[in-house]
Amino acid sequence: MNNSVVEEKNIFVNVEVDSFEELIPLISVNLLKSEDVDDNFVDRVLDRERNFPTGLPTEPISVAIPHAYPENVNNNKIVIATLKKPILMKEMGGDSDDNLNVSVVFLLAFNDSNKHLNILQNIVELIKNQDTVNKIFNGDEKTILSAVNKYF
Repeated sequence: MNNSVVEEKNIFVNVEVDSFEELIPLISVNLLKSEDVDDNFVDRVLDRERNFPTGLPTEPISVAIPHAYPENVNNNKIVIATLKKPILMKEMGGDSDDNLNVSVVFLLAFNDSNKHLNILQNIVELIKNQDTVNKIFNGDEKTILSAVNKYF
């Protein structure tokens, strides 16, 4: 078993999808295969996003940090996806009509709330660094892994 939170197999580059609902099943496939999450994970992420949006209005590249609930997670993991074209998502804490064009997604799978909060803090630090966000958005799997390693 790999104890690393971010693994190259969970980094997806230039994903071509039209919606969040199409993205999450696609980028969750390795989490499901390795049983890092349970069979309800995808549906729970989609449900949670409808009720508690996770889009962040970072400039110039908007980011989202969707996640499910701890009971759907067996092993703590982060999936990173860069999108070939942005998808429309709701802004975290925004009004119902506050939409963002999201191009980078950090899908969080955590069963420990303390670890989850620490990771969220690290992601906030990461997205404050526009150079790092640009490396992620423009990078291949190895470049992305290298760019995020110091944060996770």
